[in-house]
Amino acid sequence: MFTFYDKCLITFLTILAIIIMLIFYLYLPFFATSSTDNVVNIFIGKTHYATYDLYTNNIYTIENNNSFNTIKIINGNVKMINASCNDQYCVNHSPINKNYQTIVCLPNKLVIEIDSSFESGIDSISQ
Repeated sequence: MFTFYDKCLITFLTILAIIIMLIFYLYLPFFATSSTDNVVNIFIGKTHYATYDLYTNNIYTIENNNSFNTIKIINGNVKMINASCNDQYCVNHSPINKNYQTIVCLPNKLVIEIDSSFESGIDSISQ
């Protein structure tokens, strides 16, 4: 069977592995999700209109000629809450929160895209 020192070594390695896993689980996301790396880019047509921090809780209205779109950024989620277009597909779109996800309003030629250096969660390939 196992000697006393074998049991001590196994216990020490198990506790060390748990501590390392907790450090990666608890502290790594804080370093990887800095506010300079997670932004929301707004484009009107092919022109870059604005960049907003993904973790500022605010409501922004984007006006272009005779059209407008209102977006809400809260807790890392971006949602279109109002638009002057007739079809309202962009308003009915679910909130986005992952890298390269977009909300598009074709009548107003508006594109909202998340640009993040930290990718979390399961992507479509590994689901």
